[in-house]
Amino acid sequence: MILLGSLSSFGLFILIKKSHEITQQRLKAEFATTEAKLALKAKEAADIANKAKSTFLASMSHELRTPLNAILGFAQIMRRSPTLPQEHQENINIINRSGNHLLSLINDVLDMSKIEAGKITLDEHDFDLHHLLNEVRDLFYLKAESKRLQLQIERDESVSRYIRTDGTKLRQVLINFKRHRCRHC
Repeated sequence: MILLGSLSSFGLFILIKKSHEITQQRLKAEFATTEAKLALKAKEAADIANKAKSTFLASMSHELRTPLNAILGFAQIMRRSPTLPQEHQENINIINRSGNHLLSLINDVLDMSKIEAGKITLDEHDFDLHHLLNEVRDLFYLKAESKRLQLQIERDESVSRYIRTDGTKLRQVLINFKRHRCRHC
C-alpha cells in the first residue's frame, strides 16, 4: 500500500510538473505576443512622431526663409548702392554672408530630416571650389579674429578650381569639419 501511495504521489508530481511546464510555455507565448504588440505600437508612435517632426520642420523652414530672404534681398539692394560708404559695404557683406550661412543651416536641418526619411539626394553640378573655400574662410574669419586666432585655408596648386559634386553638401562637410577640428573657433 505504501508503494502504491508513493507511485501515485510520483504520478501527481509528474502531472504537476507537466502542468507547470505548460503554464510557463503559455506565459512565454503570451509575453512574446504582448512584446510584439508593444513593439508594433512603439514603431507606429515613432512613425507618427517622425511625420509630425517632418511637417514641423517644413513649416518652420518656410517661416524662417521668408524673413531671411527679405533680409538678403535688401542687403543685395544696399550692396549695389554707389553712395554707400565702404564701411557700410563691408557690414552689408557680413550680413549677406551670415544670412546665407543661416539659410544653409536651415537647409541642413531639412536635409537631416530627409536623411532620416531616406529621401536625400545628391545634386551634382560644376562649381568653383576656390570660391567655396573662400566663403567658408570668410564665414569663420571674424569669429577667429575676435578670439585672436589666425584662420588660414591652404590650397595646393594642383587642386582643381572647378569640380563636379554637390557643392552644398561639400560646404556642410567643410563647415562641420572645421567645427570639430578647432574647438577654439
